[in-house]
Amino acid sequence: MITTNKLNIMTIRTRLACIIALSLLVGCSNDDDEPQFILDGNYLIGEWDGPLERIVYDDGTEENWESNSCIVGKSMTFFEDGGLFYVDYIEDSTGSCIDDNTTEPVASWKLNENGRLIVTAFSPDSSAIDVSPKQLEIIDDDRMHFYYQDLPSAAPENAKSYYRVFLRR
Repeated sequence: MITTNKLNIMTIRTRLACIIALSLLVGCSNDDDEPQFILDGNYLIGEWDGPLERIVYDDGTEENWESNSCIVGKSMTFFEDGGLFYVDYIEDSTGSCIDDNTTEPVASWKLNENGRLIVTAFSPDSSAIDVSPKQLEIIDDDRMHFYYQDLPSAAPENAKSYYRVFLRR
């Protein structure tokens, strides 16, 4: 026969075990270890145009921003084999938009074990350059935000980050 004291102790132990089990299921999270997105790499396959840059300020507000006047020319094509072709333009001293030849237009991409997008571009001398996004935010099937690692030197002082909006072609 179970007494009331033993029943209360068993109830407390059961509740405590449930609380511990639940806390282990929920756990703690470190955002640095979380994937930027959870998706099959096939989401990226195809052609993307980047017609717009947005800047994010310290207070969380955002606005359209142009790091240079040639931003409308940015496009990327992700291939199934991990290849990436991109087009980027910069403004020359006369104000004309010219091909940015600091990197070759062919790069590679992959998702690492944490689901982060790794993009490697190559300079004209074939040395590798990591141009991975700081964050890749998937908005819907046809739109993603590619957050850059660093702010450009022309960014406003109170800028926290900036990203390019890419639309599926």
